[in-house]
Amino acid sequence: MELSTSLESVDVQQFLNDFAEALNGNELEQAARFSLFPSIIMGDHNKSVFNSRRELEAIFRRFIVGLNANGIVKLVPQVKQTMRLSDSLLFSNIRWQLLAQDGQLRLSASSSYTIQKMPDQQLKIIITVIDDEEKQLMKIFPLSKRL
Repeated sequence: MELSTSLESVDVQQFLNDFAEALNGNELEQAARFSLFPSIIMGDHNKSVFNSRRELEAIFRRFIVGLNANGIVKLVPQVKQTMRLSDSLLFSNIRWQLLAQDGQLRLSASSSYTIQKMPDQQLKIIITVIDDEEKQLMKIFPLSKRL
């Protein structure tokens, strides 16, 4: 494994910015298009496999409703590290900033993603690993128990 070139890191940052924008805009169908199926979301105690866009949209909907109910209205990703695993696979560690309406930081949490670069150069999430996010999110709502 080698550390990413700056181009891969920029590509991943833009990809995740676009993903966050879809979630922030409650465009759940669009947000689900950022994943390749089957898609896996896992944490310390849970692993869920999503085989369709509809299933992923449902979990995104619950996630956004839970965040909004707790005053969080914007997700901002910050790529901390990206590593190339192969010619078509990247591993990226993200620090998510979860913001209130007034722009104040409400929560900061980490996730890791295995991302596949498709033949058309488009990126797709195949595995989401909830690092400390599960513990952080449990502070505001028990959604992560259901993943």
